[in-house]
Amino acid sequence: MDEVWNSFYAVRESSQQSPNDQTLVSRNLSSFYLQLARLQQILTTASCPQELMDALTQLMEKHIAPQLMQIPAAASPPLGHAVISPPPSPTLLALADASTTNVVSAEQLERMLTGYGHPGLSNEQLAHELILNPDFTLQAPPKHPLQSQVESIAKQAFFDHLDEAYRNQDYDQLLPMFEELKQRLLALAPDRSHAALDGQLDLDLVKQQMDHPPFDWHAWASTFLTAISSMVAPVRDHQVQELQQTLAASPLPGTVFRGSMELLDAMSLDLINFRLRSLRPHLLPMAVDYERTKFAQAIQHGQAGLANTRQWLQHAVAAADQQKPMTTAYLQLVTATTAWTRLTCPETVLLDMDRVVGYQNQVQTLVVVAALLLLANQFHVPQLPALADRLFQLLDNHDPPTRLTHLTSELESHVAAEQRPLVKQMVNKTLQDTDPIYKLLFKRVAAALSLYLDHAKPSQDPSLALIHGPLTKLCKRVALFSQYNEKVYSSWYKAIIGSVSSS
Repeated sequence: MDEVWNSFYAVRESSQQSPNDQTLVSRNLSSFYLQLARLQQILTTASCPQELMDALTQLMEKHIAPQLMQIPAAASPPLGHAVISPPPSPTLLALADASTTNVVSAEQLERMLTGYGHPGLSNEQLAHELILNPDFTLQAPPKHPLQSQVESIAKQAFFDHLDEAYRNQDYDQLLPMFEELKQRLLALAPDRSHAALDGQLDLDLVKQQMDHPPFDWHAWASTFLTAISSMVAPVRDHQVQELQQTLAASPLPGTVFRGSMELLDAMSLDLINFRLRSLRPHLLPMAVDYERTKFAQAIQHGQAGLANTRQWLQHAVAAADQQKPMTTAYLQLVTATTAWTRLTCPETVLLDMDRVVGYQNQVQTLVVVAALLLLANQFHVPQLPALADRLFQLLDNHDPPTRLTHLTSELESHVAAEQRPLVKQMVNKTLQDTDPIYKLLFKRVAAALSLYLDHAKPSQDPSLALIHGPLTKLCKRVALFSQYNEKVYSSWYKAIIGSVSSS
């Protein structure tokens, strides 16, 4: 059981780390099929739901087996040998001085982000996201429900097996788990702590105790959890406390060991996110040159065009008046009332299209809240800041999505019963994009964005005072995006604006 679980886990991890490496994927597919077959064989003897067994069989026969038939014979390894690429270890490499970096290669960017890969996210996308989203963090990738169910049953079977081995005083089955827990903790600890941790979690002593049963695992596990509690982020403290409570109550090690492995997974992700934040200042000059080079190559090879970009900038130049053309362009981008799609979005903004659509939604949210607060003030609703917070919460909720009736109900709850029909009528009128008040507030939100893009100054408009915080936050994000985007694509923008202005 130990071997099956470890092999299954290793193949899955390897496949997720290199989804674009077709050779490795084809090899691991064979190994993955083998491990699923072995897992199915073991689960047959356990009491597991028949529907799960049927789902597992369907996964193997209808999805994996047909793909295996398409793999050339030379690409498939012998079924008895799993081909697993070792997972990279996140390491901080020596970074070049950002101020002197003029040319960047793909290899340099790859080296900086080695070990931080994530399914569905290339190193270039990861660097781009880190620069434009200061709050960005990697999250554990979502799993298919079937995959989660199979993994959960496999894990439960594995740790139940450890409990049974402990009951039978078959301690050889437990020793690899002690070793893995120790090594994973050492991998997360700073080098200066290794000697102390190595002594505290002495496995030679554990082996001696196992040779003279009965062996009590509690003392080692208690030392392990004490060590982990000194390293864990504050947000994980409750998990350590729960494990310590489980340790005190449990005569068997399986539940504590399983919880410890899950906690180490979370700590690994915390450490990666901390290191990525540390890399952020060094990425900017490298990523700008890299993205500019990649886009130039795409243009050169006919893989990208500038038709939508030219149309976007033509409209901006025509509407610029006394404003800088690029300020007008970015303002039109985020205040457009129709969501951008891959067919309409400027080619130079495609990488950030979802981000820009998010900005469009935030602009609309700000205008709606400002309009409703103005209306509430006319009805003498008290505590407008609290109402503003509540309206933002409602509009940020997408499950289920907030509807006009929810906003109307919120305002109605703050006025007398006889005023509620009028409130409902006024809300319906005010939130029409053709309403004069709505249009006026929309222009003021756009003016606040324009002011920040040109002068990095937050708006002091009294009519927007109650949405000042969220508005300033949006201004900063749009400014960060526009500054970075213009650095990358400035040569194309200048050429297009020059040709449009002279025609």
